[in-house]
Amino acid sequence: MTATAPAQLRLDAGGSSPALLEVECLEVVLGRGWRANKVLSGVNMQVGPGEIVGLVGETGSGKTTLARAIVGLVKPKRGRVMFDGATVSGLRGRGLRAHRRQGGVQYVFQDPLRSLDPDLTVERIVGEGLAIRGDAPDKVRLRVIDALGQVGLDAGLMSRDPGQISGGQRQRVSIARALATGPRLLICDEPVSALDASNRNHVLNLLSELRGSLNLPIIIISHDLNSLAAIADRVVVLYRGKIVEDGPIDKVFAAPRHPYTALLLASTPSVTESRSLRADQLRLREGEPAPLLGPAACVFAPRCPFALAETCSAQPRLIEVEPGWSNACSRHRDWPSLARSRS
Repeated sequence: MTATAPAQLRLDAGGSSPALLEVECLEVVLGRGWRANKVLSGVNMQVGPGEIVGLVGETGSGKTTLARAIVGLVKPKRGRVMFDGATVSGLRGRGLRAHRRQGGVQYVFQDPLRSLDPDLTVERIVGEGLAIRGDAPDKVRLRVIDALGQVGLDAGLMSRDPGQISGGQRQRVSIARALATGPRLLICDEPVSALDASNRNHVLNLLSELRGSLNLPIIIISHDLNSLAAIADRVVVLYRGKIVEDGPIDKVFAAPRHPYTALLLASTPSVTESRSLRADQLRLREGEPAPLLGPAACVFAPRCPFALAETCSAQPRLIEVEPGWSNACSRHRDWPSLARSRS
């Protein structure tokens, strides 16, 4: 775990230093007509300078869609994305290109083999963004060498193509490409899922070092809770397009305030030895009959054994339960003791 206290890194709008990234009431709908699917609904989150934030949730929870909306690859239906105080979610064309040239957000994709052009050399891949913005060739080459050095790669690799380097090196090239244009925020989508254990540790250490040396905030999308526990300051938990928990990762992983967070942790036995609840205590089951709460009820109610009509008939708002820690469970004070009583 990093030494900086996560609660101090999350900055509210009224604080002395505003957050670098702010997402406000974001709603994203993909598809049209009867195929329309609301992927994100009312999402609010912030990322402060030098903060590593983990986005977690099962497949289909909206993690990647949220990241793509932040970077401008998905247009939100409602809400906005603000970067350094300016709204960027509506930028298109020249405005979006200008934002990216000025050190906006860069994206590191999950599979480096698929995201790197196999017909280009490492030098051209890393320097492509610089060339597009019109930097002189000699300047591009020097910046490519510098970016490769930042990720621990030798300049001798510049003449090779992606098929001639290892999986770990390819992921480092992907990170170098993102760093080359001098971003102020990095988004990594499952950055270690395609790597073996050794390379996974190297890439995680690299991301942690980059945060320290560049004060670079990083959003990491991951199913690997153990990896996040090692380097993240804060965790944001999504379920069916809504944030259900957001707080310091050490506190959340030790004693989650939402049953869904506890379910994720229970499925990862080694994530922390101090977790207060076990899977057999939760007894959550996919497909269990839902309480008759109606369509506006808590999105987790159909899987939650603690849902009650009088408390869960409406979707709970994300509220701060203690400084820097928010939760969207109306029974967050009751359910841990109820779960323990079942054991």
